[in-house]
Amino acid sequence: MVQHGAKRVAKSAAIAVSLLALAGIAVGAQAQLGPQPDSGKDGLERLLPDPNLPPAPPSADGPEQRPGAPPRTADKRDLNAAYRALLRPQFTRIPRQAHRREQLLDILYAHLATAQGPKAAKRIAQTIERVWLTSGSPTVSVLMRRAMLAIKGKKHKRAKLFLDRVVKLSPSYPDGWNRRAYVHYQLGDVRAALGDLRRALALDPNHFKALGGLAQILRGMDEKKAALAVYDRLLQVHPYAKGAEQAKRLLEPAVRGQAL
Repeated sequence: MVQHGAKRVAKSAAIAVSLLALAGIAVGAQAQLGPQPDSGKDGLERLLPDPNLPPAPPSADGPEQRPGAPPRTADKRDLNAAYRALLRPQFTRIPRQAHRREQLLDILYAHLATAQGPKAAKRIAQTIERVWLTSGSPTVSVLMRRAMLAIKGKKHKRAKLFLDRVVKLSPSYPDGWNRRAYVHYQLGDVRAALGDLRRALALDPNHFKALGGLAQILRGMDEKKAALAVYDRLLQVHPYAKGAEQAKRLLEPAVRGQAL
């Protein structure tokens, strides 16, 4: 099962190029939209840290590797054991090293793509989302938690302050770009949201939340053919993604009509 899923992951880079091209079409269609006024960065330090925040999840691997040190390889059996452990709700220890998280995500994506039913898929998807939230940086973790609390309270301008800092401090962290895309969308800046989704998918072509967001935006812009292509990709990654199959069925007749 894992080997079959790994083949899907191996194709992800090429698929990402196609998705970025589709998003590029949408950005061009929205070129007339100017960026929203910046909410400003003043006061960010005043908002951090919050002593009431829950502690960051402990690392399973101890401190980060020294800069320049050769990457430590992970035995597949260890990673599969970590995968099984992560499915237990009480398990909170996620690898802190980026390469270990990527290896673990490969396994999780493989299991998600071949999940036997919606319940199993939901469980695996929730586990993947927990791995996404582990950035490997204590500072970024605090900023992300603050951003999520602000989003929950619908304080999107406040959330943007934190997420601006996240993507600046950790530009290779996909979920930072994805979360900021959501905030841009809520603030009415579709062009900025598309740009952030493109960055998220360039870093992780299997990020099903970013795929879902991109498909939704393209559909709202009446880019039916592009939206259908993204939904197809989303269903390859997450066969039971909420609403994706229904959206695909609704779009297919319209896209076929355009092709005639």
